[in-house]
Amino acid sequence: MAKINRKISKSLFFSIFFSGTSLQIGAVFLLVAAILFQFNLREYFTTAYLFTVNGTETIKGKVIKYGDSDWDDDGYITEYCSEYVSVPHPIYGELKDYSFYPTSKSFLKGDTVTIEFPKNHPSYSRIEGTSSYQSSIVWNIISIVCFIIGIWMLLNRFRHNAKTLTLLEVGQVGKATLVEMEQTPVQGEDAAIEYICKFEFIATDTSKQKFEITTSDVADITDDEQEDILYLEKNPKIAHLMDNLPAKVNIGEDGVIRPKGSLNAIPKTVLPALTIAYSIVQFINIF
Repeated sequence: MAKINRKISKSLFFSIFFSGTSLQIGAVFLLVAAILFQFNLREYFTTAYLFTVNGTETIKGKVIKYGDSDWDDDGYITEYCSEYVSVPHPIYGELKDYSFYPTSKSFLKGDTVTIEFPKNHPSYSRIEGTSSYQSSIVWNIISIVCFIIGIWMLLNRFRHNAKTLTLLEVGQVGKATLVEMEQTPVQGEDAAIEYICKFEFIATDTSKQKFEITTSDVADITDDEQEDILYLEKNPKIAHLMDNLPAKVNIGEDGVIRPKGSLNAIPKTVLPALTIAYSIVQFINIF
């Protein structure tokens, strides 16, 4: 049997690779994480990088204002803030800014302090042993959780979509019969009704194979006695219904797989693709 090696049009590849509700949700989680990281952790990474790479310069200064800056749910102070001003630096002049620190430290008005900053970057100055920015532990945790959820959902969906593209490129065409359809439990009054549909087909090695899909739209997969499928000859357990692809396709005489009619799935994939690209750029900017 001749080796199958179809080509997929770029528009169809884009439509399938960025398809799926879970991918769209994952992209939103990743976007939220990127935005929260920008507000909460960008300053941390930038400051840590500059102090590590450029080294530290110090100068004496004095606290000119002191107060609290954060509280817990019970109203207890969890963080203090001190405004300081340095003695005139020979190059940068007076350095004036705020430092944030836990309640275990104390810098009162009038105290003489040591001010440190990365060499050549006086705008990142702080009282020695404190932080030059205010950060929320709660929001940092939310950022990390959103990032983990987003990456997990994206990787799982990308892996699924990559299998679909592989089937389109090298999959055998066959016929499958619907043998069982079961409605899944409905969660909530407004939840969509979904069905687990189980199919059987005979592979090229004459073995009987089974696979199942979960869908809320059963019209296209129950309109024929047998449904067109694609499956991997070397691993027939990997199979997909042609009518359940993210886009309707045609295999042209030139061997290129193209969308059938207008590719309505593209608008649905543009937004997650742009969201993912924007999030990646934001994460790169953080570092």
